[in-house]
Amino acid sequence: MELFLARLFDGLSSGATYAVIAVALVLIYKATTLINFAQGELAMLGSFFAYILAIEQGIPLYLAIVLAMLLSAVLAAGIERVLIRPFDPSDHLPLVIITLGLFLVINAVAGMIWGFDPRSFPRMFPEGDVWSMGIARLRWYTVGTMATVLILLVLLTLLLKKTKIGLAFRAVSSNLESSGLVGVRAGPTLQFGWMLATAVGTLAGALF
Repeated sequence: MELFLARLFDGLSSGATYAVIAVALVLIYKATTLINFAQGELAMLGSFFAYILAIEQGIPLYLAIVLAMLLSAVLAAGIERVLIRPFDPSDHLPLVIITLGLFLVINAVAGMIWGFDPRSFPRMFPEGDVWSMGIARLRWYTVGTMATVLILLVLLTLLLKKTKIGLAFRAVSSNLESSGLVGVRAGPTLQFGWMLATAVGTLAGALF
């Protein structure tokens, strides 16, 4: 029983983190039916932004993560406007090549600036256990990660269902051509999707 609970708690913490990463991927895929191969590298870059702000600049960790999410969103807006929007969204081959190129470029640039050695990111949640039984330990990290995922999902649901930009994003995701006929501007809406996905990816990187 203890072994089962230990594996369950470990799986919950890992699964919650991967769920955030999956949300970021799905946001782009739903809007463009394109898998963003650079999503992981953008999340890594956002995590480095948070690391620099928190460790090197001395900004409180939670504020540093929020600022890093904003910086990542601005970067994603520029990427979408300059590299993605000029191409026909129905022609996936150029877009796939671009995201693969971004994957390589971001990885190389980050390695040149920060090196390739792993760095430990500050813990977002307190050390220690909420509850334990033998080798089974329910850690604050697990509880905090799951709570963060639930809050994120609630906020995304409200954003996509209760706001004008959210409804526009859903319309573009459902039918790009028809949404344009009713006045939805596809370019800025897809740009919003890129910004949102990259910000969520940065949060996932900070959790991981």
